[in-house]
Amino acid sequence: MSAQLWGVVFDVDETLVLTSALESLRRGRRWKEVYAAFPKTTLPIGTLEFIQAISKKAQLAVVTKAPKAYAVKLLVHHGIDIPVVIGFHDVKRVKPDPEALLLAAQKLGLEPSKCIYVGDDASDVQAARAAQFRPIGVCWGKRVNIGLSSVCSSWDEVYDEILRLIQGMSSLATQRPTGDLQIAYSYCLSQLSHLSERSALKLKKRFPTPESWLQLTPSERQEATKATLGSDSPSFITTNFDALIDRAFVDLKNHEREEFGYYQSTTANTPSCLNKSKTHL
Repeated sequence: MSAQLWGVVFDVDETLVLTSALESLRRGRRWKEVYAAFPKTTLPIGTLEFIQAISKKAQLAVVTKAPKAYAVKLLVHHGIDIPVVIGFHDVKRVKPDPEALLLAAQKLGLEPSKCIYVGDDASDVQAARAAQFRPIGVCWGKRVNIGLSSVCSSWDEVYDEILRLIQGMSSLATQRPTGDLQIAYSYCLSQLSHLSERSALKLKKRFPTPESWLQLTPSERQEATKATLGSDSPSFITTNFDALIDRAFVDLKNHEREEFGYYQSTTANTPSCLNKSKTHL
């Protein structure tokens, strides 16, 4: 899996770096005092190790509503080496507008659908979805509702979730599901190899058509999926199912069938992976 094919973009404050100690100084734009107070900021446990590990899987960038100079100095202070940083003055509209995330994707030379955004705030999730990024939420303290059915509380969880999303997007890109929405929808279900057959059947019954999925908002989709599978279902199921099916619809919307190599929408031309789907459930 080439590192050039994927991008992981991060928010800074309360995501990569715990900066609550700077909040009042930043609100007052007392930047000299902000920089002098950098020693009061800390990193979530395992941040540097995580950055080193994930940089082998994807290109990295930062998008923040804060000034770029502040973000760069803060990252340098903590020894975090991320080459692409997009700050407040680089765009006309900040998060939740997707402009900054789209600029980051452009700087990385990637399609937005090949990027993941990691953040701690509802505006991060909204911006990611508007930009067609995959959102991952993090929470290092008291949990708040940011528009995701689940969030990560450690870098290990974030790392695992990134790999799951990349693997899911890779399979959709390389296996080339059919352009027919119903077959693409079934294909996404078949790719969730960690689901039991019973769980897959429940999801198919709850969402019998792509339209039944599209008519819901992203948060409604995740809540409905969680409710369908039961409260004891692993949170990564709802996250992966949401990411995979959304990715399929993005590809169907943005690419010509000939360009993406879709199969014709007939039973005879159903991809072979679907004929073997029961072995993956």
